[in-house]
Amino acid sequence: MSIERYIQQLDDINRDADDLLSNITDDQVNRQPGKGQWSIGQCFSHLVVSGRAELPHVQHAIRKGRQAGLFGKPPFRYGFLRSWFVRAMDENGGIRFRAPRIYMPRASCFHAADLAADFSDLQQQLEICLEESRGLDLAKIRVTTAVTKHITFSLGEAFALFLAHERRHVHQAYRVRSSFVVG
Repeated sequence: MSIERYIQQLDDINRDADDLLSNITDDQVNRQPGKGQWSIGQCFSHLVVSGRAELPHVQHAIRKGRQAGLFGKPPFRYGFLRSWFVRAMDENGGIRFRAPRIYMPRASCFHAADLAADFSDLQQQLEICLEESRGLDLAKIRVTTAVTKHITFSLGEAFALFLAHERRHVHQAYRVRSSFVVG
């Protein structure tokens, strides 16, 4: 996939996040639709926490890729297993994942404006990474994860996974919002 396509996906996610977090009360942001189910605030906090944990790994890989002269042009080819994992992570992936402890939402009470600002900041940092990746070989550059150094993805797969993960939880936040809209 091309950087342009990733940026388009990022823009779509940003529009959805803005729709979800604008004109919503703090009570609605914190309301859980059921026992053990995440609120809108928890969904976005999780995205911010996990994104802040993963972005330094992406930034490091971009720097190393540039230094090593790993340049290339799309289309890039990715492995089956990691591509499957990206698809499974997306909003319609059909598989439930348990968030690792380092990705868990940090607060118990959220404010819509703070979540919107934090998420916007994260998205701006991701867009910078995407822009800095132009011309790099997205299949050859490897990115480790914050969870363990033993799991790696290509830079392109890391971007795809990042965006799939965001779509998954933005879609979850929409389901939460629809659960308390009556009528």
